[in-house]
Amino acid sequence: MDSFADNFIDKRVSIETLLELLEVGYQRDILLEMIIDNYSSEKFKIKILNPFLLKMQSDKYCFFILLSKDSGTLKKIKVQIKKLKTNKIIYSVYFDQSVKNENLINPTYINPKDWMNRIISNGINTPILHLQYMRDMTFNYE
Repeated sequence: MDSFADNFIDKRVSIETLLELLEVGYQRDILLEMIIDNYSSEKFKIKILNPFLLKMQSDKYCFFILLSKDSGTLKKIKVQIKKLKTNKIIYSVYFDQSVKNENLINPTYINPKDWMNRIISNGINTPILHLQYMRDMTFNYE
């Protein structure tokens, strides 16, 4: 099934929109479950480092979430990693399969549609989905 967004000319998501998505606990947890086996929810500090990079940090983990394969953004990740003087588990998360990940620590590709589908199927919108299904049904009175 195609996404309603498939016909949009510009599908780029701003770093601010990504930040808003990740500030919602269950949406962030679903993303992290796609990255880490047996993930359990934690508190995170989330910070925009540039228009293409978010840093999400907890006591145990540090995630660099990038929206660009820009060389300046990749250099920024290296600088940030050098500043981390803890025993955190570091991941570099990207949504574009064309990102060359040889310079990233624990590179992880996330398919955005898979993430959105998991958010939708989380159950929060189930009543709305049922209503939409009912709306679109053709009733047969024969």
